[in-house]
Amino acid sequence: MKTAVVLVGLLVALAISAQADSAAPISIVQFAVTNADNAAGSNVTITAAIVVTNIADFCQVILKVKSTNNLVGQVFPPQDLVFVPYTPPPGVGAGGDYGICYWTNTSWNPYFNGAFNVTVVALDLADIIPSQDVSATAVTVVRTIGGTMNSVKVQEDVSATAVFVNIDTNQVFVHTLGLNSAGAGVFSIPLNLMNNTNPVWVSDQQMDIAYMDTGAYKSNGTPFRFDMDMHARPTSMMGFGEIMRFVWTPTVATNPAGSGNLKVDVVSRQPWRSGYTTNFQAHVGCAPLFVADTNVAATMEGMIMSTTAHYADVSPVKDEVYGIGLKVNGQSNKTSNLKAFIPDAILVNTFGITNADMATNMLVGYTTHFDSNDVSKGDTVAVTTTFTNIVAGGDPVVVERPMYAYYSTNGDAGLEATFTFQFQSPVAAQMGLIIEEATITPLAADFDNDRKADMALVLTNGYWKIWWSTAGYTPYSSAAPLYVAGGVPLAADFDNDHKADPCMVGPDGIWTIWWSTLDYRPFSSAAPIYVADGVPLAADFDNDHKADMAMVGPDGTWTIWWSTADYTPYSSAVPLYVAGGVPVAADFDKDGRADPCMVAPDGYWKIWWSTADYTPYSSAAPFCVDGGVPVAADFDKDGRADPTVVGPDGVWTILQSKEDYTPVHTIPLLP
Repeated sequence: MKTAVVLVGLLVALAISAQADSAAPISIVQFAVTNADNAAGSNVTITAAIVVTNIADFCQVILKVKSTNNLVGQVFPPQDLVFVPYTPPPGVGAGGDYGICYWTNTSWNPYFNGAFNVTVVALDLADIIPSQDVSATAVTVVRTIGGTMNSVKVQEDVSATAVFVNIDTNQVFVHTLGLNSAGAGVFSIPLNLMNNTNPVWVSDQQMDIAYMDTGAYKSNGTPFRFDMDMHARPTSMMGFGEIMRFVWTPTVATNPAGSGNLKVDVVSRQPWRSGYTTNFQAHVGCAPLFVADTNVAATMEGMIMSTTAHYADVSPVKDEVYGIGLKVNGQSNKTSNLKAFIPDAILVNTFGITNADMATNMLVGYTTHFDSNDVSKGDTVAVTTTFTNIVAGGDPVVVERPMYAYYSTNGDAGLEATFTFQFQSPVAAQMGLIIEEATITPLAADFDNDRKADMALVLTNGYWKIWWSTAGYTPYSSAAPLYVAGGVPLAADFDNDHKADPCMVGPDGIWTIWWSTLDYRPFSSAAPIYVADGVPLAADFDNDHKADMAMVGPDGTWTIWWSTADYTPYSSAVPLYVAGGVPVAADFDKDGRADPCMVAPDGYWKIWWSTADYTPYSSAAPFCVDGGVPVAADFDKDGRADPTVVGPDGVWTILQSKEDYTPVHTIPLLP
């Protein structure tokens, strides 16, 4: 519990009205609520001056807010009060050892607009029967970043047609934490159904079961419908229980991301929580999420996750880039499930999946368990997953019950993924790419024009992650995927502005380049630049400061499309070849021309120097890392390419030419 703020400096007697009976054991003598109508959406400030007749008494204050229609509210944990000596005004009480506390609370950041009653209860717990004083006031909440809770309804009969009636707000109401910041520009509005308006704050387990267990109101498996107007379309959503249906209706049809109405149907479930001795009979709620960061939002837009377990936190464990899901809590040897609706846009942009059939080959469920200290046990395993295709518009697709379907008036479509898992301890359950399919291609090129190569990883989903040398190697992720299905990623300076341009060479031989001089708009070659079964490379072979396209055939013949010859192809007179070798091209001898290179399976680098009329040179010793990928670029700014191997652990080992090819190891650079 938090300790209330005591303004020690305010020892001057307040202009306290003699109306207050200061002779009572505890009295609220001043009470104010400010900032409720702040359209910017900052926290509400609630203050009170609380007087006790015995400064040594143990006292607490409880804050409660609830809408005047009893539909939505928030109850805060009690706060201990700390008092300073106080002399009451003449004629107000006598004979006591008075104390005063100037209490402030700024925890309430309401999302929903409307009329609310704010109540402060001051408790003197010195006696067996606590003394108390209560102050309340009505405030009107007005927020630009806000909305209106229209209703919460419950289905009367789950075996019949979906008929919903209003909940009984005398028994249950929506307990919301308001606009809750999760950091990194992510905000949530957790909406739990609560069955007690005057909780006694005891242990977490007792509070959860007593006040969040709605089984006494409606049994497990009961559908509830949350209906609310929102300032903007939520980026994504979590469900406490199973989300069965959602409908988003924008206020303006041509602006689906703007304000609108959200209806979401959630079925209550019976979760356990690890360490609890008593089962929840039912638990239900949802949490719309808003993500301000456009890069993060692109990987979450329209995603919906729900679980029959008791979620603990949103925490993908397998992979921050590829994983979506919930970290959940449950009783050992109990089974739960995770359901995730993955929109088409995420399937394409995040996972690189362009049709539903690819999902069964590329997506799978994962679980990872945790110990009692919330540390991963490192036991990530794949879980068999089922997929249901969700079609946008038209007749909604039936998911589980005839009256439930995913449907959205703004055209959501995608896949519902479902898998079950069993608890051994708290567990993270999530969807992600099959590990073997989640290939990552390392590249090195100068993207920021400082003559030092930058490390880059190109992910299966088409996103490029670059560690800029000019930014202290802070990673940057592309705002959108730079992607060609089945393509091979490359990077080189094609437009002579000294910045490397991302490139993808498609399986049809079409080269797509995102020119830095054209604000990274894509350009595709008019015709295939292609050698059957060849390996594409890009480097400046003719020293005109423009990268040339190259293909290394399976027989070791290098075919280069010279930029100085209007991209007319030229093939090497003899193979430049090492059996089983990996081709690399970079300027190793500092003459402005890229040198062909082959890295043999045993780690020897064979380079055909342009300054030596392409006479081959083999390294004196092998340079390789098990499972590593060879790349070459000038990392030390001496004009010579440095041989580099990127290990499967994400460590880049660079042989710096400037330091007589002394190896340098980076920390793991991971997606």
